[in-house]
Amino acid sequence: FGFRVHSQILIQAEESLFGFLPTIKLQEIFYQLAIVHWYDVFFMLVYFTHFLYPLLIALYLWFNNRGLFQKFTSALLLTSFSAFIFFTLFPTMPPWMASQNKIIPPVHKIINETLDKTQLNHSLSGFYQKLNPNPVAALPSLHSGYVTLALLTLLEFNPIIGLAFLPLPLAIWFGTVYLGEHYVV
Repeated sequence: FGFRVHSQILIQAEESLFGFLPTIKLQEIFYQLAIVHWYDVFFMLVYFTHFLYPLLIALYLWFNNRGLFQKFTSALLLTSFSAFIFFTLFPTMPPWMASQNKIIPPVHKIINETLDKTQLNHSLSGFYQKLNPNPVAALPSLHSGYVTLALLTLLEFNPIIGLAFLPLPLAIWFGTVYLGEHYVV
């Protein structure tokens, strides 16, 4: 709709909070251009499948707690539509794009680089490109939002099940920042 794409407000917020950009720091520590590490593939696959988790949680709740199912799916729809409105009115570029536009130091788009270096490129690359309709939707992160909502719902349903689910949100929260797709804020 012709709205200006934002980046500076997120960069300034991260620098104010941390004194540095977490994506850059994580990539300096963990990423190696010539090597595909197991965690590059792991975070990429977790990132790709983020939309599947709320569906599986909804299915689980459908069979185990219809009231919580309705609450969860309502919250999921509200989250999705709110994010869509935010993406439309306040488009934000992810760290990799801010780097490409020379706004911040180099940030690798690890997903693309990992796909290019692995056999996964042939089976996932075209699929991935078709599922990326809005490259300026870095805030809010639905990847983080969906699993956070699922975690909170599972903790309400059964704290033990919720805590067992915790590694997945942790992986997505870390991965989205490490991969250069979203900011911590």
